[in-house]
Amino acid sequence: MKRRRPVAAAPSWALAVLIPFFSSCVKVEPPRPPLVETVAVLMFDNESNDLNAPEVLQEYVYRALLRSPYRPVDIKVVNDKLISVGILDGGQLAAVDPVKLGKDLGVHALVFGNVETYGYTNIGYFTSRKVTVELQMVSVDNGQVIWEGSGTGADRNVTLDPAEAKRNLAAGLAQQVIDKATKSVLDPESRQAVAHALSSLPGFKFNGFEGAKEKPNIRVDQNPHGTTKTFRRQKN
Repeated sequence: MKRRRPVAAAPSWALAVLIPFFSSCVKVEPPRPPLVETVAVLMFDNESNDLNAPEVLQEYVYRALLRSPYRPVDIKVVNDKLISVGILDGGQLAAVDPVKLGKDLGVHALVFGNVETYGYTNIGYFTSRKVTVELQMVSVDNGQVIWEGSGTGADRNVTLDPAEAKRNLAAGLAQQVIDKATKSVLDPESRQAVAHALSSLPGFKFNGFEGAKEKPNIRVDQNPHGTTKTFRRQKN
């Protein structure tokens, strides 16, 4: 049997030359610029059973955008304008001309939102806290969609142990009471859902929620493609 001759290691000077060469061949894409400058975050539509969910998520989207290159109009100004023309909830916005509304608000784009999921499931053996929000940005120039994304924040627990299931049931019910008393229903999940939904917005990098008490452990993976889906708002 012939013995293989050992392969000589590359000299250090060669590595010093080749590593920078190959590194220069790797194309690094620059951050994408914001799509527009000024935006108005409108009232959200609501598919959940929680009447407060649209207001909570609209405010978190607004506060997240305050810490970005985008310049959102104060949501109180936006909501007052909508109320003045008879719009009381996001479900009525399908009948509104986005070009005219955007020009009335003096912005480049409108942000529509829809609360797809906002609630608890607690049967002891399975507990779940879940929030899913859908967002859509529409250009005021032509009324066309220029970006859309969705995000979910959830906390789930599954067990087959009867004793643990009993504890989970009691703890979940107690937490719901605390959430309602402190007006922080599904607050961590709401923040997570908004951060994830905005993560694919060009020019946006999550830096917290302006003016809101910071909560730890909100981690967002920046995905250039994001999670997108067809938004259900359609003009009749």
